[in-house]
Amino acid sequence: MKILKYLLIEFLIIALMSSLFAQVNLKFENTYGGVENDVGYAIEKTNDGGFIIVGTTFSFGAGHSDVYAIKTDENGNVMWTKTYGGTSWDYGEDVKQTFDGGYIILGTTASPVASGWYFYFIKTDANGDTLWTKVYHRADSYANKIIQTSDSGYIAVGSSHYFFIPFDNIWKDYIIKTDENGDTLWTKSYFGGEYLTDNSHKGASAQDVLETSDSTFLILGLHADTTITAKPYLLELDQNGDSLSSTYYDHGFLVSLEHTFDNNYIACGYKQVDSTDYDGWVIKFDQTGDLLWSNTIGNSENEHLLNVSQNTIYNEYIFTGGLNIYDSTAALYVLNTDMYGDSLWSYSLNYDGYEVGKDIETLPDGDFIITGYTNSIGEGGYDVLLLKIGFELSVNNDDLYLPDQTRLFQPYPNPFNPTTNIRFNIGVETQHATSLQIYDLTGRLVETLINESLTPGEHEISWNAGQLPSGVYFVRLQTGEFVENQKILLLK
Repeated sequence: MKILKYLLIEFLIIALMSSLFAQVNLKFENTYGGVENDVGYAIEKTNDGGFIIVGTTFSFGAGHSDVYAIKTDENGNVMWTKTYGGTSWDYGEDVKQTFDGGYIILGTTASPVASGWYFYFIKTDANGDTLWTKVYHRADSYANKIIQTSDSGYIAVGSSHYFFIPFDNIWKDYIIKTDENGDTLWTKSYFGGEYLTDNSHKGASAQDVLETSDSTFLILGLHADTTITAKPYLLELDQNGDSLSSTYYDHGFLVSLEHTFDNNYIACGYKQVDSTDYDGWVIKFDQTGDLLWSNTIGNSENEHLLNVSQNTIYNEYIFTGGLNIYDSTAALYVLNTDMYGDSLWSYSLNYDGYEVGKDIETLPDGDFIITGYTNSIGEGGYDVLLLKIGFELSVNNDDLYLPDQTRLFQPYPNPFNPTTNIRFNIGVETQHATSLQIYDLTGRLVETLINESLTPGEHEISWNAGQLPSGVYFVRLQTGEFVENQKILLLK
């Protein structure tokens, strides 16, 4: 069966940037906190349609700072707030809603032992009431991200001092896997902690983690030397924490990882482009870690991309972060790209103070929610910031630009079972009928999907190979003398 989808005008214009205008609609902005500094680091859409934010508060709680959780409804109205921690320093880093409807909160704490920092797990019910807490003692350790795994346990990543070498700045990545009660199953470190013969050293930090459909774990990390020249890496681990593969990427900083709609992965961060400027950096790689593309996006404003989410309605990516974050004033930054990492539009928010976006999540209606912090509005100092943003696309018909070349793109997903999407452009100069056909490995024609004249623009078709055996097939696009093929792999 084949389903031909002539893409909406938004898709056509998105691919043809000169005619696209995004009208950003700030649906609400809320701040939370007290008279001291309070910041939001992570946000999660909850099962009831609302949101939970986790960060750090210096205004409330038992110690110098405490983990800060804010539960809101769909409009950002507070349902409850909670603080967690002891009499010393506690920081909230990440949160996920768990299978039982409660939450797992990841923090970094110095409360148990005043001389060190440790990973801190807080398991709560749906009302934020504590069910159990765990502190994991390993030298100085700083947590970054956590997920609940398919076995109902948890895996968290961050960094730890390499305590075998007495050198303050030597760090290793730190990965801990627990069962559903937070009891440790294993801990691993693979990168960093290297003390070199020229008295230099290399440190590492694990930044993000995902579980794959094969029940392996992908760890995104940074490996840096004394010159602060970082190389991101992707590490794949099996269920026992044993390394299956590792891949390095170009110099720069990648800090957020997301599984994509076409069964690949996207990561974002920032890359130094000269002695004083950084650009936002986005890469996409396949299931083996092989790079598919890499884009830097910037305009001399020290763009930092700190988190990524995908918009499955439009098959696009949305990022948040900050502009000029090393200055005394900074702007919260939102970037929207197409599926190839090319910028569609960007948006910045600044109240003449310091605003940064730390986490972003796309909502089912295509809007998105952002948390971060601001010192321009709110109760005082820094306050947790919550934004809900939508956008509308409009077209300048006088400036409508159509592709001048015909092109067949790589189908997605690939490999596939049993359906894959085939996208192609028809150029404005095309005067011939278009043929889109599927061939098997022997060159036998399997199916003709299109054989007609098409209007110039971007087109997409879904092909269902449910009645065919596994194997290699070829998609062939032909119009006039133009012929292009793409290989696809059906795995059942």
